[in-house]
Amino acid sequence: MQVGCCITTLVLCAATAFARIGETEAQIEKRYGRPTHGSSWTKTYSNKNFVVIVTFDNGVSGIETFQKRNDAAMARVEIEKLLEANSDGSKWEKSARNDFEISYRAKTRLAEYNAITNTLTIADDAAVQRINARNRSIGTEP
Repeated sequence: MQVGCCITTLVLCAATAFARIGETEAQIEKRYGRPTHGSSWTKTYSNKNFVVIVTFDNGVSGIETFQKRNDAAMARVEIEKLLEANSDGSKWEKSARNDFEISYRAKTRLAEYNAITNTLTIADDAAVQRINARNRSIGTEP
């Protein structure tokens, strides 16, 4: 019983350490410290357990990609906590595209866990559209 309570407490505390879609660069920097790499739109942050790549849209986080520092697969509970922290109050619906990708959808958000790269990407729909339009206008879209 006591071990279960400790694990639950650790997971809940860890969720508060994750950046959130819609946070400003200053709020994210307060969580993780100064970025380790970056450009004017995309910055990489590092904490004890994760590397987080944040793409900014109009000064706030629009897309976030999480990867464990040791490149290990994320535990289901880690994925669930990251999704919960970035749900915008909506419930996530899960679907599998294939053996390697699991996609999630909430009201205004989308997410994808890639089992090959062990990354979870969470994005705001409107921000993705604006970021893609920006990239097309400057010729950087793949």
